[in-house]
Amino acid sequence: MQFVSAALAEPRHLFLPTSWAGHIPFALWLMPVLKPANLVEIGTTEGNSYLGFCQAIQQHNLRSRAFAIGDWAGENASSDSIQFKSLKQAHDPAYGGFSELLRVNQEGALQRFADGSIDLLHIAGRRSDDAAREIFRKWLPKLSPRAIVLFHHTEGDSGLRQLWGEMSAKYPSFHFNHGCGLGVLLTGSEPAPELMQLSTGASHNDRWVLARQFFQTVGHRWEARAEVDELRGQLQGLESSTAEAIAQRDDLIIQLKNSAAVLQKNVLKADAVAREMRQLLVQAVDRSKKIEELLPSVSLDARVEELEQERADLLGTIAEIKSSRSWRITSGYRMTGTAAKRGGNLLKLVLAGRWDLIRQRFATLIGAEGPEDGQVGADATLLTAEGRQQIVASGKLLSTRVVEIVTPPHTLFVAESVRRALARVNIQAEISSEMPGNFDKDLYVVFCPQVFDRLPPGDKRICFQMEQSVSSRWFTPAYLDALKNSLGVFDYSIDNLSFLQKNEISYPCMFLMPIGGIPGYAPASPEAHGQGENTEDVDVLFYGDIHNERRKRMLDKIGKKFSVRIISNLFGEALEKEIRRARVVVNLHYYENALLETTRIYECLSLGARVVSEVGSDQREHDLLSAAVSFVPVGDVDAVLEAIGRELRDDGACRQRAMDRAVQESAARFDFMLFRALRALQVINGKTFDRVARPPAQLGSKIALSLPETPERRAAFQKIRPSGFSIFDGIRATPGWVGCALSYQYLARNALQNDVNNLVICEDDVEFPPLFDQKMSRVLKFLDSREGQWDIFAGLIADLHNDVKILDLVEEDGLTIVVIDKMTSGVYNIYSRHALELLSNWRVENNDVVTNTIDRYLERTASLRVVTTLPFAAGHRVDADSSLWGISNQQYVDMISRSERRLEGKVWEFKARRALARDLSNAEPDAALLA
Repeated sequence: MQFVSAALAEPRHLFLPTSWAGHIPFALWLMPVLKPANLVEIGTTEGNSYLGFCQAIQQHNLRSRAFAIGDWAGENASSDSIQFKSLKQAHDPAYGGFSELLRVNQEGALQRFADGSIDLLHIAGRRSDDAAREIFRKWLPKLSPRAIVLFHHTEGDSGLRQLWGEMSAKYPSFHFNHGCGLGVLLTGSEPAPELMQLSTGASHNDRWVLARQFFQTVGHRWEARAEVDELRGQLQGLESSTAEAIAQRDDLIIQLKNSAAVLQKNVLKADAVAREMRQLLVQAVDRSKKIEELLPSVSLDARVEELEQERADLLGTIAEIKSSRSWRITSGYRMTGTAAKRGGNLLKLVLAGRWDLIRQRFATLIGAEGPEDGQVGADATLLTAEGRQQIVASGKLLSTRVVEIVTPPHTLFVAESVRRALARVNIQAEISSEMPGNFDKDLYVVFCPQVFDRLPPGDKRICFQMEQSVSSRWFTPAYLDALKNSLGVFDYSIDNLSFLQKNEISYPCMFLMPIGGIPGYAPASPEAHGQGENTEDVDVLFYGDIHNERRKRMLDKIGKKFSVRIISNLFGEALEKEIRRARVVVNLHYYENALLETTRIYECLSLGARVVSEVGSDQREHDLLSAAVSFVPVGDVDAVLEAIGRELRDDGACRQRAMDRAVQESAARFDFMLFRALRALQVINGKTFDRVARPPAQLGSKIALSLPETPERRAAFQKIRPSGFSIFDGIRATPGWVGCALSYQYLARNALQNDVNNLVICEDDVEFPPLFDQKMSRVLKFLDSREGQWDIFAGLIADLHNDVKILDLVEEDGLTIVVIDKMTSGVYNIYSRHALELLSNWRVENNDVVTNTIDRYLERTASLRVVTTLPFAAGHRVDADSSLWGISNQQYVDMISRSERRLEGKVWEFKARRALARDLSNAEPDAALLA
């Protein structure tokens, strides 16, 4: 039986109803066997049968002509039916060269064909016994000596069952019971030998029994496929309409929430402005009265000029102070000078009625903690996203040799962390507390840029954002613009990243830079930034701003039980001495819902000081500190007192070991994240990164690949994160697919160095379907039993290659495990040692996105052995956005579904071949059967 492989080909067209879909494999086999000169189908409707015949003609390059006869009537005489339009759309481009769709009645069609010219006649559609008999009678003269006639609907309630009984008694024939029944009638005197072999002896013919079983098995597959496709279409339509309704509802909710938020914000802003205006008015009235008392006979304008001259003299004095050495190391005077410079004209503005300018400067003059709510200094260069990308892509930053770190004194500790890390990559870094007069260095890292009047150009500036987003008052439009207009933005908190993202500062210009300790720390400058007066040890030290009621209240209670020293505006060596003298440093939030003050905590730990601290609103991000710091609930003074007492009584080494570990491991993470950012900005190259960037912690054999700069994705994954999985902060590069590949390469090399033979890597948009753990338990047993015989387990395949081959198939207890030779996707994979070696050899020099993304690179590998399951074990979150391509994961849904169906089809082919080979091994051998 030749041309069996033709029957296993995948149909290009499947439509409802599906009754003929089960006979497509027979049609695909029949055409190269019969090689008809002319094929006529009477009663064509949806086209399952006819397009199957046409597909076979084309695939085997047969010299056949094909004709479909039908009426396909639409709603009126001048219109086409939807069914005909669909058929024509599939038919004309592919088969129009040898096939025609004839919209004529049978009488007109009969005149088109000469007697004895038709080799294959198919009487299609559901008909009565008399109607089918009449069609056969009229067309019989047109049939050739080789002709066969196909009768569909010979089973069930159709009248053709009786007709078929009559016809099969007169002519050689054979019959299929599936698919509503198909009768094959050999009417000619010279039928094809292969057809006669099937018809002779019927049920007693072993060849016929095997053929019927084969065509029925393969045919059922396409019947099921057509039905599944229809159900999927109905489901997608339902999902689409449901999703649209939900989207409309969600849009309305969002609009209402936004309107409410804007209204509330405007109300609060109006209240705040009103309070400020009342206070300013009181101040203005008081000052006016004092002026009138002091200068009853002098004009107001003249007095204003005198005040302006006094202000100029004062600024001159301040300029002399600022040029001195003392000024450079004293922050308190600096902040006062800034306030004086910004507020010197306040009286004139009040008298002139310029309330808009007064309001901008009000926060500074009343002594609020932190930077003023005003303008950030002028920026010489506007840096667009495209400009930033061009600078990075050009590689010009690779020539960076000298960096200036500009920082206020209160972030000197973190600046020192940056300086030390830069030294490890041979970049000279200088720390300054004032903005330089000119910007001739290669690059600038500016801490707290909002406190400076001037900033370096955007194309030479990295901003280190240190404010807390729990209070938005610091994030003025000018400050946000300064961040947007920088090469990169570093931030210590994932919560802050979420806030910045909502303000259009997001991946890829944003980088998480979690604060860490400094092993063996000493301040960068040997000089004291302020003068401490304490000469004796104290029980408790608090340093920071105490212009805050909650801090004052708590410190008052602490002071009644312990000796407490409170300091502010003290930095460098003087602060270090105070911290070392204190037995315990207490950390109290400025805001109740504050993020954890990691700068203060890690500075104390680095100097060997014990810390009692209120928990932060982002406490979940600081597991490393849980054993190193004594944490207490927010606002619980009794808990603070108890914790201080416990620390004072405890002189054991356990706490010190935890402190040392926290300092060491946090420093390693800070360095890794800084080098990761410098690699992404191309300040250092890949070779340097590989030399200095060590994983901040032991990664283990189960790793979740994630970017902290996409905080929503990470937060969603954290909710479903399986036990035992370490999160790896993915390596960043432009374009994103390169960073992804670098991450896999880095993880593979690290695993090989640590003798990890099987590495599980999932991405943070993975979805774990129900019973995932149970399924994976069985998969792992399979992999263990085939040690050395597989390379990758793929939990999901996003785009199955057309040429993929099935190497093996195992079906046990309802679980289908398939071994194939190609794969794409990294949503949830297990890599063997051989696969890890392949990943470690990926080359960044190949910038072809079509062939060198990490999964396409693996797909091109010869002799790959990929294990997967049907259905796929893992899922892909559709509510996430791709961090590589900037698209919604929703676009992968159809791709994954097609891949699963394509693999299912290939599994059916594999099973059919295997069953056929098994049956043949028990019957008469026929080598041509598997050709």
